[in-house]
Amino acid sequence: VVIASTAMAEAAVTQTGAKLSLTAPVSGSLVMGQTQAVKWSSTNYKLPTVSIRLLRKMSSNPARYEVVRSISDNAVNDGSAIWVPTNSDVGSSLMIEVGCKSSAVACQAGVATGSSLAVIRSARYQNTASAFQAIEALNSKK
Repeated sequence: VVIASTAMAEAAVTQTGAKLSLTAPVSGSLVMGQTQAVKWSSTNYKLPTVSIRLLRKMSSNPARYEVVRSISDNAVNDGSAIWVPTNSDVGSSLMIEVGCKSSAVACQAGVATGSSLAVIRSARYQNTASAFQAIEALNSKK
């Protein structure tokens, strides 16, 4: 799945004023299997859940991103969720997107544009990485 920025999405944002802003992680190298805190702030977005996805930047002009995977489709909109990078997440040019859960509500997704994450392999956290789904699900429930 490839996504791209559009003027239509920007127009929808101005109508509702809802905005999600990613605050962490925004850049640097992360170790596969090591628990990461995804943090965001929300303005005028009142729904109880958000979606969190890992994206890979494919090109700059035009800006195109590939969805690596969904980290959570139902993260509680309290500003914090857990992500445990796995083997499938290893690579560079990555970024986290915190987005609207409902397509009926327009909002500006929280992506730290211009930033870049890299996930590197590590044997130290291999067991944690193999159990990532249970850890993410447990820690994303409130």
